[in-house]
Amino acid sequence: MNGWKMSVNHKRLLPVLLLLLLVACGDDSSSQNFVEPVSKVCGDRTIDRANPPSNYIVLGNSLLLGNGGFGLAASEISKDYFSRIDSAFRSLNPDCIGRRVMAKHTENALSNDELYASISENISPSLSDSNDLVIIQLGDNIDTGEEVTRMKKTVGAIMDTVCVKAPNAKVVWVGEWYSNSRKQKILREVTEDYGVQLIDISDLNVRENQAKVGDIIQYPDVRTQSISYEEYRVYGEDTLFVAFKEDDKLYQTVIFILDHFDNPKSKQLNFVGELGIITDSFAATHPNDQGFELIADRILDGLGFK
Repeated sequence: MNGWKMSVNHKRLLPVLLLLLLVACGDDSSSQNFVEPVSKVCGDRTIDRANPPSNYIVLGNSLLLGNGGFGLAASEISKDYFSRIDSAFRSLNPDCIGRRVMAKHTENALSNDELYASISENISPSLSDSNDLVIIQLGDNIDTGEEVTRMKKTVGAIMDTVCVKAPNAKVVWVGEWYSNSRKQKILREVTEDYGVQLIDISDLNVRENQAKVGDIIQYPDVRTQSISYEEYRVYGEDTLFVAFKEDDKLYQTVIFILDHFDNPKSKQLNFVGELGIITDSFAATHPNDQGFELIADRILDGLGFK
């Protein structure tokens, strides 16, 4: 009989072929694209006082861009951590170019597809081989159980992207203002896997370094803010007194304005000007000017600029 017979080698290959077929037919196609953390994949470029950056990127969240252009709860743009480190870099290299990039959306991704889409949209386009320093200030908004469970994948995917897209850059991770021991442990493990420096700021989030409800913000441009008020008065044409409640506590603030519009029925006041008021209790847990200064000092010290 001349029928086909399976050789020993074919028999050995069969389980492997079946396994490959099962992987190819899996339901979560995005998982096939996920790259697990690989040890020491990031560059080891020296950035310090003697070697200041010339083209750097900061990937961050509300601490970087929560005020629509600068760090949330900083009293003005020059007081947040980015402006402070940028000033230090430029004092040593006047031609230094720095850029803020909002990347908070990657923190909350609950699937590989969502994660990679966010990275592709918010992180990848900002990176290039001309970057000599990338500062990653992310992780604060990873706060639900599922997000924390996925944190190693999230951090690893961000690292992979940064290290591949900016191969000539020194990479540091700054974290976290909103932290806990589990998140810090994950950050330490993954940054160590990649040979990336972790600059720990978790101890800086104490009450004296936080903003307060009622604090006044100086914007670099004219903006409109809406506030639910208990009462308000306008003195002359430009001085606003407003009383408002947050968490059942009454606050009173006086600021200069350019214009205002009142809806007495809903007790909603819109005012226009270059000043704003922190009216949200969570926003007030962000760094105040002192907190931002300490974060900047921690980053500069970690990079060897102090």
